[in-house]
Amino acid sequence: MSKKMLYKFLKLLAGKSCSLELYGKEFGNVRVLWKNPDLKMNLELENETLFLSGDGKERLYSLTEDGSILFFNGTLYLPDRDYIGNILPFYSTLFHETGKRLEFRGETKNDFIEKVLPVIKKSISVA
Repeated sequence: MSKKMLYKFLKLLAGKSCSLELYGKEFGNVRVLWKNPDLKMNLELENETLFLSGDGKERLYSLTEDGSILFFNGTLYLPDRDYIGNILPFYSTLFHETGKRLEFRGETKNDFIEKVLPVIKKSISVA
C-alpha cells in the first residue's frame, strides 16, 4: 500500500481503535486520531548554554518520511502540515531517541530564543 493510500485509509479510521501492522511493526488496540500529538520539550539554562530536550517519557515514531503519520503513546496521529514542519527539525534528536538534547550558545542561543522558540511553542509545549 502506498503512503498516500495508507494515509487515506487511516483518515477513514479516525476516532476508532484498531490493531495494525505497519512497516513490519505490530500495534495492538491503537487509536487513530486526526490531530496533533501533545509533545513536550524541556528547556534548561546551564552556564550560559541553553539545552533543549524531549521529555523522555514516550518516543515518537514517524511511520512516513514526511511525518504525515506519527505513532506516539499508543496512538496513531495524522497531524496538520504546520505541526509537521515545526517538529521535523527536532524529530530525530529529541523525540526518536531518549536522553539526547540540543545545545545553543552565544549568538546561536539568542537567535534560537528570538526566532525559533516562538515557532516551536505554537506546536509543542516547552517547559
